Amino acid sequence: MRKENIRYWITYLLLIIFFILGAVFYRQPFIVLIILLLAILPVFSIAILLFFYHNLEIKVSRVTPSVSIGHDIELVLSVINTSPFSFLNIELFYTFGNLFYERSKPQVISLFANAKKTSTFIQTYGTPSCGMIDITFDKLIITDYLHLWTVELPVPAPVNVPVFPKEITLTKEVVIPDSTGEEDDVTDSPLGQLSRDIKDIREYIPGDQLKDIHWKVSAKKDDLFVKLYETNAVRMIYLLPELTKPLLNDTIATLQALSKYLLYKREAFRIVIFSVTDKTIINKDINSAEDIDDAILKLYYCPSYDMKEAAYYNYKAQSGNEQEILVISGKEITVR
Repeated sequence: MRKENIRYWITYLLLIIFFILGAVFYRQPFIVLIILLLAILPVFSIAILLFFYHNLEIKVSRVTPSVSIGHDIELVLSVINTSPFSFLNIELFYTFGNLFYERSKPQVISLFANAKKTSTFIQTYGTPSCGMIDITFDKLIITDYLHLWTVELPVPAPVNVPVFPKEITLTKEVVIPDSTGEEDDVTDSPLGQLSRDIKDIREYIPGDQLKDIHWKVSAKKDDLFVKLYETNAVRMIYLLPELTKPLLNDTIATLQALSKYLLYKREAFRIVIFSVTDKTIINKDINSAEDIDDAILKLYYCPSYDMKEAAYYNYKAQSGNEQEILVISGKEITVR
């Protein structure tokens, strides 16, 4: 029994006392039958709960693995009941929050379970900001029909849903830092500046640029072939996003747009991920669009902060790298 059940017990006992007094004053046989029924009902109600609540299971799943900002997150709550009795009073307590910000106050979802059936419920959440949405289930309780007894069930596993920024187009020309730095910054990335020295020739693949077609070889072999060029040794371009709270949405959107621009230009670059909690720095090399998403997901697990340029000063202090980097803060991209 829990504290919340006590008021139902008191109400129920007062009801029985009321009928007992009626039986004493009016001496009606049907009142005695009502009293007996009221005395038996709690036993059946609690017995059904205690014997069959183990047959109940609740699963939570995401409709989509990720969403973009402004699109609702949809969760499917499946209530699986294999017992021959329905359960009407199920409460799932949870907290909801973006890892960049504070969590919500505890909230509750009221559910029910039909006998020998799986019932599904859709729960939606708005996404005003990008980041990692974390939904943690704290408690799952079920109460008998009369609310006289409550038991607790294992809670579903937490659910994480990343919210990506809306895609934007850079409005200003990007200034690429000079290719200077230590030898450790030389990359063997498949991206980078191409020389005009032909490395190899292969068959044409849809998506290859027409300017790379080797027309002479293609004419001889009666099929399309493209030229593969040598890649010059180039220096890495570093992108350093500042996770300052008021600018988070713009920072992530600008980082995403700049990364796709550099990828399109075939520049060799990496994203620097700074965690203010333990002052750790991780460099993530970017060679594909999937690498960009993966880097953004890693950023989502880093706490945001209020101070300005925390990532820049910690990066300079730890790396000792004198190469210029692109610092992203809101919509601004600054060469530092």
